[in-house]
Amino acid sequence: FGFGSPSRLASLQAVEGEPLRILNPLGEELSAMRTSLLPGLLDTLARNIRHGAKSTRLFELGATFHSVDSVDATRSERDRLLPTERRRVGVVLWGERYPGRWFASQQRMDFSELAGVLDDLRDALGVALERVPAERDGTNPVASAQLRRADRAVGWAAQLHPQLLNDYDIDGLVFAAEVELNALLADAISGLRVRSLPKFPSTRRDIAVVASCELPSAELARHLQTHAGGELGEQVVEAVLLSDVYSGQGIPADKVSLAFSIEYRHRERTLTDDEVNRAFHGVIASLRDRFGVEIR
Repeated sequence: FGFGSPSRLASLQAVEGEPLRILNPLGEELSAMRTSLLPGLLDTLARNIRHGAKSTRLFELGATFHSVDSVDATRSERDRLLPTERRRVGVVLWGERYPGRWFASQQRMDFSELAGVLDDLRDALGVALERVPAERDGTNPVASAQLRRADRAVGWAAQLHPQLLNDYDIDGLVFAAEVELNALLADAISGLRVRSLPKFPSTRRDIAVVASCELPSAELARHLQTHAGGELGEQVVEAVLLSDVYSGQGIPADKVSLAFSIEYRHRERTLTDDEVNRAFHGVIASLRDRFGVEIR
C-alpha cells in the first residue's frame, strides 16, 4: 500500500517530513500517505521473526509521498494540490549471515552486507553511488551514511537504533537503506554492455593499514582505486577489495586494521613485476602522507 500508520511514520517525521493525512481512510492504520518504505519493511521483518525466521533479507520498490515544498508553475492548478511522489527502493537485513550452516551459525549480518547490496545496485545500474558518514535520526550515529550521487543526497544507509526497533518488537541488529530510484535511473546505463574477456594475466598486491576508527574504509578504497596505478594510470587498477577488518589484541582501542587487495591488469599487455611494484610502493607512501595511517 501507499498508505501507512501515522504513529509509525511519526518516528521518521524529523527526516522525512510530516505525513499527509487521508480524508476518507480505510482505517487508522492506513490513514496517512507513507513518507518512507521503512515502516512497512520493519512490519514485515517483525512478522517473519514471529514465525521463526533466523535470517531475513527484504527489499521493496514503491512510492512515497511528500508535501510540496514550493509551487511549480508548470503544473496545473489541480496538480499543484497533489503531493510529490518519489519512487524508492528500500532494503532491510537482519539475522544470521549464513543461515543453515552449523559451522557459521554465530555469525550475524553487519554493515558490510548492506554495503554489498548497495554496491550491487550501483554496478547493475552503472552509476556512481558514494557513502558519506552522516548521522540520521533513528539510527546508530557511528554506523550511518548518506548516499550521494554527483553531490546530491539520494538516500541513506544505516544500522537502526534499538529504540526505533522496540516499537516493532524486534531484537538484534537491523541494517537498512532507502534510495531515490529515479535519481539513479536518470543516469543509468541503457541496454546491455559487454566487453571481451581479458587476454593478459592479472597480478595482486595486498596491503594492511592501521587507521583511525573515524576514517571511512571507503575513502581509503577510493584513494587506492585512483592512485594505485601510479604512472601506469588508473585504468590498470581492475579492482580494490576490502578483504579484512580487525580490532582487538595488538590494535589500539581507537584504531582498526583494514586489509585491502589490489588487482592489477593491463588490457593490452602483461604488466611486469617492476612496474607493479613501483606503482604499489608509491601508493603506500601516499596513504601514509594523506591519511596518516600505519602500514602493517
